[in-house]
Amino acid sequence: WESVNDAWNYFRRLKTSDVRNGSLSPLLEMIKTAGAQFRGAAEGSALRNDGYEFLRLGFAIERLDCIARLLDVKAAPARRTPENGVIDRYRFVALLRAAGQVLAYRAHFRADYDGALIDKFLITQAKRPRSLMHSALQVETHLISVGAYYVALPGCLGEARALISFIREAPIDRTDDQEMHAFLGKVIRANASLAAAIAETYYFGEAPGSNGGPDDVEAEAPAALKSPSAEPLTLEDGGQRQSSEGDAPVQI
Repeated sequence: WESVNDAWNYFRRLKTSDVRNGSLSPLLEMIKTAGAQFRGAAEGSALRNDGYEFLRLGFAIERLDCIARLLDVKAAPARRTPENGVIDRYRFVALLRAAGQVLAYRAHFRADYDGALIDKFLITQAKRPRSLMHSALQVETHLISVGAYYVALPGCLGEARALISFIREAPIDRTDDQEMHAFLGKVIRANASLAAAIAETYYFGEAPGSNGGPDDVEAEAPAALKSPSAEPLTLEDGGQRQSSEGDAPVQI
């Protein structure tokens, strides 16, 4: 709480003039430091209960979204200029630096910066904490842990597993940049759909039956909680999700 409160007070005092004349870099470093302090304090002192699992779940969802957007914005334009290797190399380095993975990339591949290798590094490699696959697996892990506190596994666990399967089939070895752009767009939309499903499952937004008063909410069982044997959802072409139980497709 102290790390969040200190950052909040800092931004309350911040003025537009404070980030002019080359002073943006210190501000960004402060933001990164505040985030690291909060994560460190949470890992070192937070009680391991459902609140902690939701916190880690939120970390994973946010990181998956951020990395997917970084790849979509920076990597695709770089591969559309193969005739200019200097510009491409700068963009690839900028992408890895934004993800905090420059040294990790060089240590792993021991090769120069390559678009396909960067895709593999930041998309499908589960052991890399900044990869899409790692974040998706973390979402699944923490959803299962949350489910242990609420009797049954959440129905949105199927969406998480469908997203894992979809990321596993990423078009790494492709020649068409638009295919990767379309893939990352589906990942971003599917991740957003999953976040909304989690919020609906655990009443983060307006609780079902809230118009009838708190007693009605308390009496109503969460409809989105399903038994552990519920079959996962699958991502279909066109960015739709559909359950094997015959539900109508939902556009994501």
